[in-house]
Amino acid sequence: MSEFIYYYCKPKVFNSIIKSKKIWLSDMRKSNDYEEIGGMMERIFRKLPEMLRRERDLFPEGSRERYYGYALGFARDYWEREISPDALWMAMCFSRAEDDLSQWRGYTERATGFAVGVRLDDATREVDRINHRLIRLKEIVYDTCEHEKYAEEAIRRLIDAIRRSEGKN
Repeated sequence: MSEFIYYYCKPKVFNSIIKSKKIWLSDMRKSNDYEEIGGMMERIFRKLPEMLRRERDLFPEGSRERYYGYALGFARDYWEREISPDALWMAMCFSRAEDDLSQWRGYTERATGFAVGVRLDDATREVDRINHRLIRLKEIVYDTCEHEKYAEEAIRRLIDAIRRSEGKN
């Protein structure tokens, strides 16, 4: 038996799904959860200077501050180009919970609406069929300790990229 994931929606959206037989992506700039986009970059900006300062061998003694500034500038440029409120990030949010009060409150109209069940295997196959590099089926983690780990991992990838560019593998 396949596991289901659920798309919570307002009655108007449900009617659209039934008529068109499609579920549309939503603009993440209109998300009800700031953490889904902005929170991670804030964590990265907060942790980046501290983690860069630990990489003493990476930056020349007399120009560490310039390199720190370069890395911070790179991260900010990435934010503004790829993740800023002006960027277009589309998503579709599902839940593993068939009947969850927070989902009813967050995604329906006055806690009334529909939870459309989709087989996880079918959703995975459809994403694989589309085979587009920009479409992924990912589980969202709401644990702040995990968010901190993800931010550190992103910074380590940035440091590794700087190491490669400087020939300091």
